[in-house]
Amino acid sequence: MTTGVIEQPKVARAPSASKIWLKAIELTARIEALPGRLFADVIDDWAQRQPGRVALVTDETSLDYEALSKRINRYARWARSLGVAKGDTVALIMPNGIDYLAALPGISGRPEE
Repeated sequence: MTTGVIEQPKVARAPSASKIWLKAIELTARIEALPGRLFADVIDDWAQRQPGRVALVTDETSLDYEALSKRINRYARWARSLGVAKGDTVALIMPNGIDYLAALPGISGRPEE
């Protein structure tokens, strides 16, 4: 009879909560260096780096970073076409969802391009 050791494959563990928080702090620590940087600019950067990576998911659909960036910019152009300017108050009345998350950064301060 032959005996031996059966090796179990190593199971990849999910990162710990502390590692996730440290990564989030690392990613947001640079905000102080560029105080005028907008959330829409961050999305544009991600769209350049990883355009096909999923950015938003709902029960009905999902949106990758490239599509989210385009949608944010579309809302920014729409707001500018209506004359929305820095310091204006805008009421955003629409259902919670992907369009809401794209409209908010689009309307709230995309610089003139």
